[in-house]
Amino acid sequence: MKTLKLAVKKCEDSAFVDKKAENYGNAFLRLYTRFEESVDKNFIKKLMSDFSMNAREYCYLTVDVKGSLEAEEKRKEQLTERIEDYTFELNDEKSTPQERFNAFRKIAQLS
Repeated sequence: MKTLKLAVKKCEDSAFVDKKAENYGNAFLRLYTRFEESVDKNFIKKLMSDFSMNAREYCYLTVDVKGSLEAEEKRKEQLTERIEDYTFELNDEKSTPQERFNAFRKIAQLS
């Protein structure tokens, strides 16, 4: 999750801003773990009421969560590809024992 820095010179109600930031972070975590329910209207209403969000804030939240989930999926795909490459190197008959050991060690580190 990334934090956006706002160009605010003076804040009259910093407690409100802090509470909004805390609510947004907590809503992000709940939606991240239960994103498949984001199409359920009851879930949306409960999430918005639990964290004092309006419709625009909810839209921003879903975009952020969707982006984070896509980045996580991409990272997992890249990790799987790297492990497959090292597994191929590990099983390659032309590899030296040192190369096989290095491939095994890299697989262990990635897993």
